[in-house]
Amino acid sequence: MKTLRPKLVWILPLLIITAGILLLFYENYQEVTEPADQDWSRDWEIGETTAVKQPHIQKTDDGIQISYLTESGITRHTYDNDYTEKDVQQYAIPVDTFTSFYLENDALLYSDYYSLYRGDTEEKIMDIDGFIPMSTAALYQKGDTLYAIDPSNYESSELMTLASIDSTVKTAETEEGAYLMEEYTDGEGRQLHFYEHLDDQVKKIGEATFLPSGSESIKDIQFTMQGNEASVLISTVQKQSASGQMENHYYYGTTTFQNALKTTRLSFTDPVSAQPLREVSDMSLHPQKDGASLLFKAVGATNTRLGESSQFNIYKAHLGTSGVGEVTRISNTPDLSTHPVQTNDGSVVWVDKGGDSHKLLLSSQNPEIIEKADTWNTRVLLGALGKTMGMLSYSFFGLLIMTFWYIWPLLFLVILLFVKRDALDQDRTWILLSGIAIYLAAAIIVRSPLFSEKLLARAPDYLSFPGSPIIFILGFALIAFGIMKTGAKLRDWSIPIQITYFIGVHVALITIFFGPYVL
Repeated sequence: MKTLRPKLVWILPLLIITAGILLLFYENYQEVTEPADQDWSRDWEIGETTAVKQPHIQKTDDGIQISYLTESGITRHTYDNDYTEKDVQQYAIPVDTFTSFYLENDALLYSDYYSLYRGDTEEKIMDIDGFIPMSTAALYQKGDTLYAIDPSNYESSELMTLASIDSTVKTAETEEGAYLMEEYTDGEGRQLHFYEHLDDQVKKIGEATFLPSGSESIKDIQFTMQGNEASVLISTVQKQSASGQMENHYYYGTTTFQNALKTTRLSFTDPVSAQPLREVSDMSLHPQKDGASLLFKAVGATNTRLGESSQFNIYKAHLGTSGVGEVTRISNTPDLSTHPVQTNDGSVVWVDKGGDSHKLLLSSQNPEIIEKADTWNTRVLLGALGKTMGMLSYSFFGLLIMTFWYIWPLLFLVILLFVKRDALDQDRTWILLSGIAIYLAAAIIVRSPLFSEKLLARAPDYLSFPGSPIIFILGFALIAFGIMKTGAKLRDWSIPIQITYFIGVHVALITIFFGPYVL
């Protein structure tokens, strides 16, 4: 014990500093692992992909299959209804930026944008103008004709002749069936033709027209079907707005094809910050009672990043005749979340962009997934640790700000060195108390640059309550003084050393507890 007591002068400050770092890590871990919504699970990693593309989802009798591109081909995971993995299969094909594929059972087709290939032999089947893989059918466009191809024998059958060689074909799959939408532009606006796809045949359901305002151009159109009603979401870009910058606009409407399509302009609010969501994209519509649900990505609030309070997250919104209903945040990760796809009413898969490879993540309302995802893992631990280390690096800016605190007692000692050298040599107590008083007076008077409103807004509640700056300045001063007096007795420190030690410990404690929130 006698050998330990002299070391307490260093051990005690280190213990308090360690406690401060652990508190900071705990706060960051809580933020990094915060569920996107109370009714949804944390993100759960199911794979890695080299392609920033929407994964393929296929429902089975007792679960689901999720397929995605990797560096060497395609990986397919088979899960039961509780997302317990049952099987993993690999399919080797050439992969580049434009690769897309259709995979059902073991029948594989893939395209490099220009041509269609067999998955088993990599033999080219034909040149095409567009590949349209669905979960239950493989379609392709050649010229102004849309075809279906049977992956078991590679035979093609003509589905329909498109209205224009420049037509774009979109697909939507619901519990009721599979649907197609042909869109093209003519003098009357954007023409939308809707079809039902069944048994390699198409049946026309109806038509609609959308005419954007003169200053807007159409960016994307998504649709879904429910009964004999089509729901349509249209995103436009306004190149010359009142703000002088490009602005995106979103319109939603429904039609039973008896009357003209009427749309309502939409705006989306972040459920976390209550601020408008920005850069809405990667949208997909799904039928829902009393309207439709919209799955999309947008820039919204997050506490998972270092030094930034926003990122691309995945959201889900209810759309109805009155516009946007409840908006729910689905993802909350530090990386850019993109290309969401709905597996069923309670689960969403998306791509989290990384470096050379990207994580495939899932969030669900399934209680089994909520429990599985609520565990420690290396990814979130590294995320919390990285954020903690980054915030600690900000503390050095706090040291610079606190220069205005400790420069005055040091100047006081320098003056005494020339004016009252004998008082210093005799270790007069009034010098110690005066030096500490000068330091604390400077800290309290010049506290605003460090304890700014922004810092207090960023700091946790236990550091930012009313009056907390003065309370912590004086509280840490009592701790530093108590440890310093213990060390002075055991080590026979001179007055200048005691003042320097007191200031050093006090500055270190303020730096560790408040410095991470300076920037």
